[in-house]
Amino acid sequence: MSGGNKLELYFSSRPATRLERTVFTHELLSAPMVSVLGTPGAAGKRSSCVFPWTAAVQTIASLLVSSKLESEPFILEGGEGSAASSLDAALSKPPNWLLDMFGSDSHGSAIAGRLFKRSNPERKRPGPVAVALNPSQLGPEGVRVFIDMTEAGNTQLQELAQALRRE
Repeated sequence: MSGGNKLELYFSSRPATRLERTVFTHELLSAPMVSVLGTPGAAGKRSSCVFPWTAAVQTIASLLVSSKLESEPFILEGGEGSAASSLDAALSKPPNWLLDMFGSDSHGSAIAGRLFKRSNPERKRPGPVAVALNPSQLGPEGVRVFIDMTEAGNTQLQELAQALRRE
């Protein structure tokens, strides 16, 4: 299964709900990956790894929070221009922020590609793309969600998932 692979998501609720920091631990990494919201060079002493608050980052956050809530695997599905399509595109050609957030293996391949299962990647066939968390790499139990530095309970997770979907 997912062994010691873990992901902590830290959200702030003010001025608007957004992901501020991630801490990712994976069996292929020698140390946890700490990534913060910002632009390259702006992270300062907190971390050298940064991510922007883009549609793909919002979608990853939404997928992870929704996966934490569901007893069955949560599947994000959509056609061209959808949140699922945006995330699929990022997973296909990993941008720097995705490497900063999840790291790469000894061959330089993005670990993020292992964390998510995709159906119809890059929409090479007609129909929608689907993306879900890969429980063999990172199960919902390995995801911890914090809001304003306090671990979120079920009610807070539901509210957060709704807020992320609205954005």
